[in-house]
Amino acid sequence: MKTISALLSVMALLTLPTLAQAQGWEMGIPHGMGYGPSWMGEYASGLSLSNEQIQKLEALHERFLKETASMRNDLVVKEVELRTLWLRMNPEEGKILAKEKEMNALRAQIQEKGTKYLLEGWKIFTPEQQVKVITSMNGGFSHHKMEWMDGYSPWG
Repeated sequence: MKTISALLSVMALLTLPTLAQAQGWEMGIPHGMGYGPSWMGEYASGLSLSNEQIQKLEALHERFLKETASMRNDLVVKEVELRTLWLRMNPEEGKILAKEKEMNALRAQIQEKGTKYLLEGWKIFTPEQQVKVITSMNGGFSHHKMEWMDGYSPWG
């Protein structure tokens, strides 16, 4: 049974990233939404971004992805490990809670980096574009409009 679980875990680690890329998804956001960099979502088309702004935002996005790649990969591994712990006949509470703490620590690190990148990216927009982003939130604050770091949003 342990051999089968180990084999399934390894297969999941090897195939999930490939399947995700094959589907054109990265961290839950479909590629190809709107105009401009596809990872920015549909609201980017209404901002009239200059080529220079798009290049700066793309560079910022690439830096975020590179800096968080190992953390995101570690998180996937820990998710598989947690799933394996839950699949045991007698799940061990201490091990499950410890694994969840490890995962939460990684999520917190990714979120902190994402917040810093969002703040840096916000500076790339002109004041007029910033107003458009804020007013495009349909009169109320919606964190979904600001999910431009592969689904990351510091607001939840």
